[in-house]
Amino acid sequence: MLGQLAQARAWGINYLLGVGPTKDGEMGAGVDENMAVVADWMKRNGAAVAPGAKPLPKNETASVCATARGPDRFLFAISGFKNNGNSPEAQLPPQDETLTLGGEAAPKAVTLLGSGASLAYSYDVPTRTIAVALPTARRTTLVDAVKIEEPAGH
Repeated sequence: MLGQLAQARAWGINYLLGVGPTKDGEMGAGVDENMAVVADWMKRNGAAVAPGAKPLPKNETASVCATARGPDRFLFAISGFKNNGNSPEAQLPPQDETLTLGGEAAPKAVTLLGSGASLAYSYDVPTRTIAVALPTARRTTLVDAVKIEEPAGH
């Protein structure tokens, strides 16, 4: 669900959950637990998908789904699933990943939004490309959002 939300924001479209009450007016099994997970993720990562987060400008590219909010950019590391599944049992384990963003100035800081931890990155001046190392040890089982802060005045 969080991966679909990140993709929808990166594409500039709305995302509507396909959950609703039963004929008795009660939410189905697991909805409350799943919404608690979403609420917790939003507390830490919401800036990447909240109102004001838009698709990247036309002159920027990313290796993964990405959004822009003011001068900041957000890259999403979305877990894969076996056989097009969508359950925790079908989820593949997180792996080391390198995320790239092209067309940007050298960043002021690069952080893992959920934890606030700084991430190692490199910047290629001729191509204006940022490469961010996201090691398995820093990954979660949910969508990991990376915040790239552009220096003031750019």
